[in-house]
Amino acid sequence: MIRAANTLDLLRLFVRGPQPVLQFDAPQSLIRPRPGLRTGLNQLAHAFGAGSNPAAPIYVYISRGQLLAYIRAWNDNQSGGPGNSWTLAELGNPRKTPLSEEMEIELLEAFCQAAGQYGATRMFARLPEGAALFDTLYSLAFHPFAEETVWAKLSLNERPAVNANLQPRLLRRRDAWAVYQLYLTLTPEQVQHSEGYSSRRWQAGKSRISWGGDIRRFVWDDGRGVRAYLQMNSGPRGHEMKIMSQVNSSSDHDLTGAVVDYALGLLQGRGERAPLYCTVRDYQSGLSDALEARGFRPMLRQKALVKHLAAFVRQTAPALRPVWSKPLPADVVPAGQGGLVMNRKERDLLRPYNQDNVSV
Repeated sequence: MIRAANTLDLLRLFVRGPQPVLQFDAPQSLIRPRPGLRTGLNQLAHAFGAGSNPAAPIYVYISRGQLLAYIRAWNDNQSGGPGNSWTLAELGNPRKTPLSEEMEIELLEAFCQAAGQYGATRMFARLPEGAALFDTLYSLAFHPFAEETVWAKLSLNERPAVNANLQPRLLRRRDAWAVYQLYLTLTPEQVQHSEGYSSRRWQAGKSRISWGGDIRRFVWDDGRGVRAYLQMNSGPRGHEMKIMSQVNSSSDHDLTGAVVDYALGLLQGRGERAPLYCTVRDYQSGLSDALEARGFRPMLRQKALVKHLAAFVRQTAPALRPVWSKPLPADVVPAGQGGLVMNRKERDLLRPYNQDNVSV
């Protein structure tokens, strides 16, 4: 039996300190709180109330009264953005024994079905290259849409150079459309279709995320439009920065470097501790150069996959037909049921040729 985790399940899972079989979604899984009873109970408080949308859903595999496996995800709708997707976070086993392929497929299928019932239209997964679960995900209609490199900087001792001419401002709600246009400019069409983002993703919202992290967002605006975007996600175990920057000229390369420098300076100014991560996709080569020049090192390669769960369609509804709400004019003669409506002159013309299917 596969079902949503309850309080007893979380006690069985986290009191013993389960070892995850596989962690997904680096670097998010590296900066969030470690799995534990407190984290699990906090997630349960958000998770499965009547009509609620779980912030960090956990499902368990029960057989003969024993908890054999569990699966956990992030709900992107609860993670600082108004998305409508889940991202796989962890697949584990409290018994610390390998999961069978049949069990993995059954658990993932039930989890995707549950996500669709909660209104999610996509399920994302990010796995390191060479992970054994790829074949299982492919068999469940997951398909890759991007390859990524996770860069890491483990020390924040160096003080970055600050370009006074390239300073950002905080993201405002009205910037959402401009940032979305920047995303469309920089992102291949295939990736756009797979992610399904809209401008609502970049609307300024709460700075506190449901799992306890902080989110800060900035834009670089030259007066003609947004040229760069920075999002800083901070958790108890580290930080992640997401950067979009146009790289069309040497000055744009300077802008990309200025965005990275600003992120480093922001953490140093607040006394934050490392590590700092940044995920770079293969079509963002300019960002890789800027990171390497500032002491970042590639940590792992991974693939981003997506499964389309459901599509919302408009429901048909009865339409009203216009009717004559005023009395008919004097020269209009109502026809019999199912017949024609005509004036007296038309009726006199048709009378010699009247057939059974025409009522006059």
